[in-house]
Amino acid sequence: QSLKELMNMLCDKECEEGIRLTGLKVTRAILYMNPDQENLSVHDRNTEFERMLQNQPPSLLGDSHFALTQARVAKLGAVDVVVQCIETENPAVIMATLRLAVTLLEGGNLQVQELFAEALHHSSSQPFFIKFRSLFQESVDAIREQKRKVKQAAAEKTALLKAGIAKKTEDSTYSLASSQVHMVEVMKTMRRMCMGQFRPLQDILRSQRLNHTSFDFFNEAVQYIKNLEPELKDCIHDGDFEVVDGAIRGFLMLADSMRGPNLDNQKAISETGIFDLCDRIFARIRFEHIEKSTPDREFELEKNVFR
Repeated sequence: QSLKELMNMLCDKECEEGIRLTGLKVTRAILYMNPDQENLSVHDRNTEFERMLQNQPPSLLGDSHFALTQARVAKLGAVDVVVQCIETENPAVIMATLRLAVTLLEGGNLQVQELFAEALHHSSSQPFFIKFRSLFQESVDAIREQKRKVKQAAAEKTALLKAGIAKKTEDSTYSLASSQVHMVEVMKTMRRMCMGQFRPLQDILRSQRLNHTSFDFFNEAVQYIKNLEPELKDCIHDGDFEVVDGAIRGFLMLADSMRGPNLDNQKAISETGIFDLCDRIFARIRFEHIEKSTPDREFELEKNVFR
């Protein structure tokens, strides 16, 4: 009952952002620490809490008890919380909302997917999709702004050299990572919506038929990676692995969106220019097998990264 009341409070548009942020984190912690599973020790729960803080998937992923907890929390209103809280302009609340969505959907939980499909099927979901679209647009704008800054810095350096001015200045580092923090979680959320060949959400992410404005988020994902592609090699060289992770997660999400097979999604994605994009990536970037220092269960079989 208390958790249900918390969900109702978080959905209230008058809820203060600080309280909302804390409530989102508490709800996610409940999923990780699984208080209904009595055989977990204090040490086990502390370990799970640390995994949450490090944004790693729960170690109980795949366990039936964890799946039941996901479904129970979702039915108590966590899906509505995600749909409502994503509309905020507070970056920390947006991140907490996306991470809650990922944890709810972790493993492609069918019951949770069905609840998301029901919530997003109605025309009232328009603000959710508008916000989702804005996250893509903001990330693309940040990439373009970074390119502008790099060109401006290069032009200024050239002008100084031509003028014979050898003024020593500190090298400026233009990292994309800070401006792309939401995109990894956006891609993870979309992928988990599509996992298990769940057709309703696969279709909703391509077209929202009852909404006044419809967005094709698979096309948005491809366009995002297209804008990112020229920067990938430099990002790897500079250690901006969050940016590279966003591209990798995007491709994984697109793959899951077409499974089934979902012929409509296959056709739509094939018309986005994704083949030319892949050709450019293969032409510019060499692949090398590496051992990851930090284990990630999602990437156990995907240890090839861009080099």
